[in-house]
Amino acid sequence: SSGINAEYGVNAVQFSPSGQSWCAVTPEGLLIYSIHSDATFDPIHLDSDITPQALRAALSEGSPLKALLIAIKLNSLGYMQEALERTPAEDIPFVVGSLPSNYVPQLLNFLVELVTSTTHL
Repeated sequence: SSGINAEYGVNAVQFSPSGQSWCAVTPEGLLIYSIHSDATFDPIHLDSDITPQALRAALSEGSPLKALLIAIKLNSLGYMQEALERTPAEDIPFVVGSLPSNYVPQLLNFLVELVTSTTHL
């Protein structure tokens, strides 16, 4: 033991509902820890307005494109499925035609996952 006690500043700590992972907000950034080595957190363009609550509000307000963009940014299969399943069929051409091209690969990856895991598409 070197006898040096390091001190670090932590602004906030949050645990996952399962207790299997947790994160800490520090001056150096967001640190994410998990018991499982295969756990990934890979959001796209995440900011404080990109939340599951914002996704559901967009769906309730009749804004399926906004909801889809939020779901893509959250990078969660469950939120993507919710956004897609709650998009009215008549809105699909508008949503697909209005989706920025940089989000299309992510959408296609989610669709591949969903086609193999759900009967709702």
